[in-house]
Amino acid sequence: MKWKTKEEREAKAFFNSHNSALLHGNEWPKAIGTALFIAIISGIILAFLNRYVSLLNGILMIVVGGIIGEMTSASINKKGKQVAIISAIMSVVSYFVFFVASYVIATSAFNITIVLFAVRSMFANLMNLICIAAGAYFAYRQAY
Repeated sequence: MKWKTKEEREAKAFFNSHNSALLHGNEWPKAIGTALFIAIISGIILAFLNRYVSLLNGILMIVVGGIIGEMTSASINKKGKQVAIISAIMSVVSYFVFFVASYVIATSAFNITIVLFAVRSMFANLMNLICIAAGAYFAYRQAY
């Protein structure tokens, strides 16, 4: 294990505090909150679109992934690895919200069984996995 000198620790602290790509302090809740809000709203909108218009939800999830990445990075005026990871995770959350909202709309009820069924349905077939991965990838690329 290599011990760092005081100068190295000070240099690292200075770099981290002046690096515009890293999130600091109150930017974390703002980035996570913005991405979570966009993920929930987009998941609910996609559920309504899928219910009434019957569009291809996989293609739309890829587009929503890009929107989540772009809006998250725009809300905090930063692009970087941390913002990209938050965006990719929230893209998967958006897909989960889409499944839960779809089942709630179809059954007019909400319970733990619907949540478990939504989790199972997310990973039920290869097309869903491809859409989840592609949406997370585009969210990551838009925010990085």
